[in-house]
Amino acid sequence: MEKEISDLKQEHYKEQLLAQSIRLDQKNKFLDELKENIKNNKDLNLNIYFKNEQLIDKDLNNIQDIIKEVHPNFFKKLNDIATTKLTNLDIKYAAYIYMNMDNSQIAIISNVDPKTVSVTKYRLKQKLGLTKDIDLDTFIKKLCSTNFS
Repeated sequence: MEKEISDLKQEHYKEQLLAQSIRLDQKNKFLDELKENIKNNKDLNLNIYFKNEQLIDKDLNNIQDIIKEVHPNFFKKLNDIATTKLTNLDIKYAAYIYMNMDNSQIAIISNVDPKTVSVTKYRLKQKLGLTKDIDLDTFIKKLCSTNFS
């Protein structure tokens, strides 16, 4: 019975995570439109832009909280595996990977070039001590599916 309740809770958290991911995607589309408007109109109020950036950060914190609910030791396990201390950026990228985001989606959310995302993911892979033949995305997803005790 406890396992069934745990499974239901986990499913609920996964649904919340998906909803947050969809909200993030919508906000990113809005930001892309806003950026385009900024390029075309110098008189545009930038306060709107900054407010939305803060909302994205808040959403990421919510996503990290949900991940912690679904997999309480996920971020701890990442830090334990790491050969050097993980930065907040590393933790954010791990959360994005957990959410099945590709490099272009992460680039939009982070407001960086996709090449920067690749470099940052490569450095995260090095910090986790992964060899060239181990895919970072696959590793993180397997780490999520591992039963932590």
